[in-house]
Amino acid sequence: MKRTLKFLLLCLLVLIADLNLKLFGLRSDFASLMAFWVGYSRSAYSGIALGASLGLVEDSLGSVLIGPGMLSRGAIGFFAHYLSKGFFRWTPLLGFLGAAGLTFLGGMTEYASLRVFSDFQGALLPGIFKLTAQSLINGTLGAMLEPENIG
Repeated sequence: MKRTLKFLLLCLLVLIADLNLKLFGLRSDFASLMAFWVGYSRSAYSGIALGASLGLVEDSLGSVLIGPGMLSRGAIGFFAHYLSKGFFRWTPLLGFLGAAGLTFLGGMTEYASLRVFSDFQGALLPGIFKLTAQSLINGTLGAMLEPENIG
């Protein structure tokens, strides 16, 4: 019970930080990092469920369209699980590359979904700059995560 309450509090803090916190003038993307961590350390289904849930809340509170955040965060949680399969062993470099790469791909998925399914007219180059900065921030934090020591 205590563990569940701590996890729900952490999810709430992540959502508040994502909606209100700006680092270097850029909106943070800690929901992607959390979906990455849950997908990597637990299961693909847990990563999808948490990522889609966080994406739904973010889309409901701050987006013009409900769905792109769910898709991108759920995909991050899903693909993060498959980093732990095969010959990959956890290292800080894998944490950095996994978190940064999946954050960037999730952001591009969200951007493409908004371009196709809504009247979103954001420019591509500034969007790539923002995604790269968010990916570097999440990659740095992802290098510090160790799935066996957290949770």
